[in-house]
Amino acid sequence: MSLQDKKRLKRIKNDVIERDGLLCCYCDRVLNQETLTMDHIVPDSKRGTFNATNLTVACKPCNNKRGNQPFFEYCKDFSFSEEKIAKYKRLYFGNLKIKVLNIAKEQCLKTEQAIPDKLISQACKILKIKTISFVDYQNEYPLSIDFSKSCHRKEIKFVFETLIRIIELDS
Repeated sequence: MSLQDKKRLKRIKNDVIERDGLLCCYCDRVLNQETLTMDHIVPDSKRGTFNATNLTVACKPCNNKRGNQPFFEYCKDFSFSEEKIAKYKRLYFGNLKIKVLNIAKEQCLKTEQAIPDKLISQACKILKIKTISFVDYQNEYPLSIDFSKSCHRKEIKFVFETLIRIIELDS
């Protein structure tokens, strides 16, 4: 693992701890560096990623007991408030958007020109999900491309990477 990768992983872990605190997301146990684990909302075994939108803090026993069981299914064993459920749904859907953008970004690198909306639609088909719209982001942020028009791959790649950072910060 490169030094840059190690720094990225440490930054993500610190961001998750800052967001979630040092309490197990399941049992509310107070954690320290020895008892804290990073739990994937979408498990590794189900194509989960290591980014802040797909991670939370958990104690080792809860993380091990959950295994690769779906997050929201496992949460039913605990008394989550509506606010807490809403938080994890926001993270889950933020992570899904990031997955779509990463797949679309890979697709755009195969050609000189592409239509961003078509790349996004193809990525959603690959993931077997309903097409996700990024119009709200296009309306809210001064992005340098129009998603419905053909653009150069470098512009698309830059905008998709920018959106990924925005989604991570919003989550």
